[in-house]
Amino acid sequence: MTWTYVTAVLPILIEGNIETEKAIFFCAGQFFFIYAICILFDFRDREYDKAEGIRSMITFFDERGIDILFAISIVVFFVLSILLKQTGIQWVNISLLLVPAFLLISLYKYAKRNSSDYLYYFILDGLMMLSGLLLWLMNRF
Repeated sequence: MTWTYVTAVLPILIEGNIETEKAIFFCAGQFFFIYAICILFDFRDREYDKAEGIRSMITFFDERGIDILFAISIVVFFVLSILLKQTGIQWVNISLLLVPAFLLISLYKYAKRNSSDYLYYFILDGLMMLSGLLLWLMNRF
């Protein structure tokens, strides 16, 4: 929730005049996208969390269950992003919002096998800001 607040809600509050329906679809979609990223972080730390007695869906589910949870999060993100069309967002902007999710999907299996700090702290964390950067670049030029 904190990442969603910082990356989605705060920019909307700063902008000030965003329609409620658009803000809800966008923020809820960003929550599910960020949650999908968090699933990978939690999966990486899964054995440590189990040993420490930390209980979460990731420590509770088997690997197939985690894959399903990830897929559900991504599907909900896609649905909420596509629903932005009914609020007046152009398809090109919606497509730019979806780019990081496609990259995340393509990195999913690799990230489950690789615990590199560069992968997690630069690439996966960077995906949270990529759509904003793409939208800024597209609308600037």
